[in-house]
Amino acid sequence: MRKPTAKWRKMGEIYKRFTKDYPWADFSEAAAQEMFDHESKGSWLPFSAGTRNGFQIGKKIMDVCITGWKEDLQVGTLTRDELLADNYPEWFLTKIGI
Repeated sequence: MRKPTAKWRKMGEIYKRFTKDYPWADFSEAAAQEMFDHESKGSWLPFSAGTRNGFQIGKKIMDVCITGWKEDLQVGTLTRDELLADNYPEWFLTKIGI
């Protein structure tokens, strides 16, 4: 079994940012391995209302936020500088096309 890479762990830290309202979210090594396996090998990872995998929850919330950010950027109600001021890393914004 391949362990989560340094690059994946960097992204895992971003997923954590989106789960601040979920103090019960599981960020254990097992949860990291489960999410890494899903993202790197396409292994099945069901998403249900009862999931506690914090990385999975964070990614879902992140995806919704990114969609909203892109819409807001288009209409001018959000700027890239605002996201940088909120401490989203430059590498992350570039990666998501912002």
